Amino acid sequence: MAKQGVQADPGRGAAGPLDFGLTIAALEFAARQHRDQRRKGADHAPYINHPIALLHLLWTVGGVRDSITLAAALLHDTVEDTPTTATDLVNRFGVEVAAVVAEVTDNKNFPKLKRKQIQIERAANLSDRAKLVKLADKICNIEDVTHAPPTTWPVERRRQYLDWAKAVVDALGPVNGPLGDRFERAYHTGLSLLDREPPSPTATQKLYVAAPLFSAAERAFNAKVASMLRDRGYQVFLPQDEAATLKDRGAIFRCCLSGLKESAAIVAILDGADADSGTCWECGYGYGAGIPVVAVRTDFRLSGDAGGFNAMLAGGASSVVVGTDRLEARLLGAIATALNTEATLPPPLRDGR
Repeated sequence: MAKQGVQADPGRGAAGPLDFGLTIAALEFAARQHRDQRRKGADHAPYINHPIALLHLLWTVGGVRDSITLAAALLHDTVEDTPTTATDLVNRFGVEVAAVVAEVTDNKNFPKLKRKQIQIERAANLSDRAKLVKLADKICNIEDVTHAPPTTWPVERRRQYLDWAKAVVDALGPVNGPLGDRFERAYHTGLSLLDREPPSPTATQKLYVAAPLFSAAERAFNAKVASMLRDRGYQVFLPQDEAATLKDRGAIFRCCLSGLKESAAIVAILDGADADSGTCWECGYGYGAGIPVVAVRTDFRLSGDAGGFNAMLAGGASSVVVGTDRLEARLLGAIATALNTEATLPPPLRDGR
């Protein structure tokens, strides 16, 4: 028989004595690190509410009494979303807590779609503690997406999130019976509510993001633009993701050409001292095929024939967006005009995810 205060059930965290001092210290640290952040949801709740929700779920539903697991749940987003480092966690909370947080932390050097796939691929190999934190995180997130979704997320974006969360949880395997049941209820409740909402007008419209992708900065900017468009409900073909595993030039060409043919519009990033040759080809293809091209230039250097644009590129574009001021709003408006749809303007800037 396990001693009082010791949790020996791997479905409730690895064995270890209860240490409320560790949990309180983790709560205080997480609150301080997330103090200026708010959630993406419609209620814009303080970010710390999310780690607290994980703690409450693990304790009350999962029956978890392992202090390492509980502390890691409170700290699970600190390395990913605040200036906190893994070394900070080791020094403050020990190697075990830091190791669990590391297991559930995404590597932001990868684009979002790659990070999401990695979560699925690595789920089965997480430790028992990390699986508990991951499961609780997915429960809390899909309940938030169901009942207080980000105001910019259309029905399709929310459905995609629920299905991805389900894929991660399925990959975890059996973790904790009560928590697993809670996830299934939350998932099916979310789908049921989404089924009652009409689809967004952008759900079937695919955008092709044509852009240079030969530096880390270029790829990061492209990924940011693609993520913003997906959050607005558009399907997005981003060559750096779609052709990432292809080595043969012919295969890359065929992949991107297929993406162009399926797209309703092209968003062309024309930054640089001179426009990228591949992007120019994609713009020319779009013009010739009758696919509207929305040209974007955030580079302040005035090269080319028309205020930073080559005259042929500017002439072939259905609209031109220049500069960084209110870039998101102006880009969405230009795309909506090109597709004859109404733009959904972004909400005021706010902190947090």
